[in-house]
Amino acid sequence: PVTIGLVGNTVTIYPHVHWRKTTAAAGNVVWRLEFKTSTNGGDFGAYAQVGTDQQFPSENTVDNNTVERLLITSFGPLELPLGLSSIICFKLTRVATATEDTYAGAALAISFDYHYIADSFGSFSESQK
Repeated sequence: PVTIGLVGNTVTIYPHVHWRKTTAAAGNVVWRLEFKTSTNGGDFGAYAQVGTDQQFPSENTVDNNTVERLLITSFGPLELPLGLSSIICFKLTRVATATEDTYAGAALAISFDYHYIADSFGSFSESQK
């Protein structure tokens, strides 16, 4: 979940990637998540990394080294200073050159999402609550 707090406009999100292996082989996959934000009419800054590179497994998923197993890698909580109509741009990368990335096949990213808890419903306007 992500906590959207109106006090100080801090939003806590829990980003994660859903993915699978493309061969029935053992090995870990290392993922890196980066982000940048902007407000309506503002400029995006440089990308910043979310925590550290994350190695499978996580989120209570068990890798049985099959092609069809849905795997999840979480990046933990990310607190962002956001307001109404803020935009988050993410960049998800496999770090195949990392020592911990021992899976020789391709990793297929199926979807990326984040969870959050809202303290109120949204708004009809893009710039005010």
